Amino acid sequence: VQLQPMSASAHLSLANYYWAAGRLPDAEAEFKTAVQLDPKAERALRGLAAFYVINNKADNAEGALKAYANASGSAESRLMLADFYLTNQKNGEAQTLLRNLASEKDLFTPATIRLAALSFGTGGKTQAYEFIESVLKAEPKNEEALLLKARFLLVDQKPQDALALANQALRADPRSVQAQYYKGVALDGVGSTTEAIQTFSDLLKQVPSAFSVQVKLASSYLRQRNYAAAAELAGQVPVTAQDRRHDRESIECRIGRVLVVRNQILLGCARHGADRRSPRPSSRW
Repeated sequence: VQLQPMSASAHLSLANYYWAAGRLPDAEAEFKTAVQLDPKAERALRGLAAFYVINNKADNAEGALKAYANASGSAESRLMLADFYLTNQKNGEAQTLLRNLASEKDLFTPATIRLAALSFGTGGKTQAYEFIESVLKAEPKNEEALLLKARFLLVDQKPQDALALANQALRADPRSVQAQYYKGVALDGVGSTTEAIQTFSDLLKQVPSAFSVQVKLASSYLRQRNYAAAAELAGQVPVTAQDRRHDRESIECRIGRVLVVRNQILLGCARHGADRRSPRPSSRW
């Protein structure tokens, strides 16, 4: 920067260095300088937008993402803006942008899949299914669309139909983590708990730290009244992430309540209070 103070590229490199070093105010200043020096530099605009998004500065991120999308015009930049709107629950802005993107041939599929998820999440289930069916009509083997529809069906308590879609996705990609997960959930939903346990157990061999899989497997063990297996698994659920702590407590206390009734003591659930309601009841159960 000292040798080339007017170089946007030099300031961008310094911004990335500061960011990696944890010097966030300095990183932000250098990103801004790079953009000021070259307002159409896509790398600088993308870097500033990513900096704001990753550091949860939503008020600044929207303007930076718009600038990047306008300068680039790329599919990536416009989908990044749409995803920002979705993440921050700016549903009107997201829907308007996604409908525009869906009118473009190359963006029809990713934009329409997002529209389906948005519609389902905001109560427009009929439209959500219409969106996802339009994708599957064009691309019958699209894994993302198949699994999103499977998720819709699970929410609507149609596990048998969801199971068929999960299996269809697995035929195309036998190692698909999401497809295996939905298969397990669907199997549990149709009462095939033993098969669900096997599916979740196999999936944990592939992704040992998958928290949601651990939760579902523990729940399936409880359904089979295999309290020891459920308790052992609950003890393995990580608690390092604050936003996951209550889910582990929910598992442990649910098992603890069952074991108290059976006059057994296991897992030390008393430290959470065996008769206390979970701070945040988990919809996963």
